[in-house]
Amino acid sequence: MKDKALIKTLNRRSDELSGGFEEKLMSRILLEAEKKSRRDYLLSLLLVVAMSLAMIAGAVFVFVYYFSFNIPDLFSGIRIRFEYNSLYTYYFYIAFLVLVLLGLDYKFRKIMKKTGYE
Repeated sequence: MKDKALIKTLNRRSDELSGGFEEKLMSRILLEAEKKSRRDYLLSLLLVVAMSLAMIAGAVFVFVYYFSFNIPDLFSGIRIRFEYNSLYTYYFYIAFLVLVLLGLDYKFRKIMKKTGYE
């Protein structure tokens, strides 16, 4: 008797979900997946930067303490003549322009790839 009442009650229940439930659930799942991928990317980028800095610091440590490598003595023979000061300014200006143009090229290529104009 109880089983028949339970079956009757379960059969009366509608299996319909509220409007837009599946879409909302899928959008939340996709949002969480995007957050996780962004978090993983930032973590991997942080690890790469940390390991690069550790390797550079290790190389400097080995050169200075094990090989008695003195950096100021290395560059003591280099003398910069100030009669070429305007020429150095021009070279730095050109180098700055090249870096700015390369950065803009990178940004525009990224935007074009995102919008699909490749």
